[in-house]
Order: sequence, then structure tokens, then C-alpha cells
Amino acid sequence: MIGLAGCGGAAPPPPAGVARPTAVDLSHPTLTLEYLVWSGGVDGDTVWLDADGHERGRAHGAWVSRGGRLWQLRLRQERYPASPCNAGPTGAPTPPGEIVVDVLELVAPPVPAADTRGAGRGGGGYGGDGYGGDGYGLEDDEYDGYDGYDGYDGYDGYGNGEAVRQLSSGGYGGGPGAVHTVTLRGQLGRFVFLDERTAGTGCDGVTRAEVTAHAYDLSTSNWLEPLVRDDDEAALIRTATPQLARLAATTTAPDAWIAEARPRWRDGGFGVDALVVAACPACAAGEWSSGTAAIWLEAPAAPPAIEEEAELPEPVRAWLSRAAGPTGVSSGLPDRSWSRLLGGGGGDVAR
Repeated sequence: MIGLAGCGGAAPPPPAGVARPTAVDLSHPTLTLEYLVWSGGVDGDTVWLDADGHERGRAHGAWVSRGGRLWQLRLRQERYPASPCNAGPTGAPTPPGEIVVDVLELVAPPVPAADTRGAGRGGGGYGGDGYGGDGYGLEDDEYDGYDGYDGYDGYDGYGNGEAVRQLSSGGYGGGPGAVHTVTLRGQLGRFVFLDERTAGTGCDGVTRAEVTAHAYDLSTSNWLEPLVRDDDEAALIRTATPQLARLAATTTAPDAWIAEARPRWRDGGFGVDALVVAACPACAAGEWSSGTAAIWLEAPAAPPAIEEEAELPEPVRAWLSRAAGPTGVSSGLPDRSWSRLLGGGGGDVAR
């Protein structure tokens, strides 16, 4: 999964000695990959860097370059009545409560004709037409004839020309009431990392919390298993088992598994931290679901999928290190939309 852990709050200011730039107007698209770095989740900020590590713009929110287009990671909330339980502790039906569900979406604003490249797909991720690939673009059939820009013409996700992709499950655990929260943990190239937690009291009167974690692959629209090397998985579980047994107050080795993995910026590059979980019937909800014990461990090495997406120019790496690390990183070939949405310091997508 990709969630660059440990980076809360707003995006870091420019490193010492780097002046905040004025807005950039790209009258001609560049053929050099440039980078979007965001911190602080959906309410944080995004910084636009060129390949030399110079800041070219910034905007509110978590912005991503994929499939030749700018997208914004955004949370919205849905509310609706829950079904009542047949009978409560008194034998009478329990009145219905409310279900509150967070939904994480990837939203692209409408593309004015002046922003288009006029020649097929632009870049996204670590590729692009100028580099012999499609940049892990969003699937061709995702929005009815997607071809880099023109396929979105007429698509009307919210009645205003936005293109929308839902990344979270939007599910909940049932019962007379529940709260389903989504936490955006990070993003690296084509991967977006998120946790989903459902907490509520069931018809049996017991309060529970259930957690799932996803690495969402924008190139395939699939949720992936935790991204750790196969050789490291057994070693991580073996290392964690004695600690998990102590947490679970048991003398026998509990069955354990890797529930989540997040990339983390450290020592000038991306490593991976893995959450190892085991059943613990006496444990309350903590790092993971109710009835589990869990600990974080640093994986020996990042898997190939992370290494591929984490290839960055040295000046960009140096900027990230000075800025205390990112929460999300993507790359693309800038066009006028980058200047329009990022160059002026504003550009939050408004529904």
C-alpha cells in the first residue's frame, strides 16, 4: 500500500533559501516530467516541483497527476437512516440510528479546451507518450472513451463536468447505527493508500470496530494486498510474533498476518512499514480491529512496485528531505492546467 506515514498537518514551507515562485503560464507544454508533492491529507497542500527541485506553484488540497490530467483526492460524507434491530434489551424494537459514511474520491475538474495538448495522451506517473508508455493512465473504459483528455467531454459526474472515481468501499458494518471513516494515508505514483474503519454498536449491544486497509492501483482500478516483498513477509511475522504474544497475554504463538503496509520517506528515499496483526479476543479496538493486537515494523526493503514508483531525480529527493518528507508524490508532463490550478496558489476543486 502506499501511504506515506507520519506526515500530518499542512504542506511544509519551501526549504530554506528557496523563494516562493510567481505563477507559471505554460504557453508550450514541457517534455520533462515534473512533480506534485502533497502533505496533510485532503485538507493539506500540494507543491509543484520541476526536475531541478525548484518550486513552481502550490495549491490547497491533495493533487495528483495521472493519465495526462490533474486530479484532486477529496473526502465527502453521506448520511442515511440505519435499519432498526428487531428487539432491544427490553424486548422492544430498537429505533433506527444513523449511518455516517466517508467516501474518498479522485476528482478531476473540467478541462478547458485551452488546456489540452492537442496530441493524444499526456504524461502521468513515470511514463507518458514522450517516454514510450501511457503513464499508467486511467483505464480506457473508465469514463466512456477516455483518450487522455477528449474522452471526458460530456462526462458529468456531479452535473458540472467533473470526472469522479470512488476509491473507498463506501460500506458499513450494519446495526442500528455506525460511523464509517476513511483516512487517506498517502499516495505514490499510481498507488493511493487508505484505511477504512467502521465503528458502531450492533443489535447485540456490543460496540465493535472493524478496519480494512487498501492500496488502490489507479492503473487497474483494483485494491491490492499489502505491498511487501514475499521474502520479507515471513520474516516480519516471525519477528512480530513474540511481541504480539505478550500483547495478547498468551504463551502460545498467535496466528499473525500483515494487514497493512505504507511507504515512508526516510534517509533520502522510500522504505516500507508493515503492520503485523494477530487475534486477541481480550483486546479492545486499537491500531486495528476489535479483538486484535498489532505492531508496526520496518520492512527490510521496499518491493519492486514501490521502487519503480519512487524513482525521483536527486534534486527532488533533496527537496523532499529538507521538507521533512511527503505524504504523496506523483509526476506528469505539465500543461496549462497545472498553471491554472496550481501556479496561482489556489485551485481547490469546488463541487
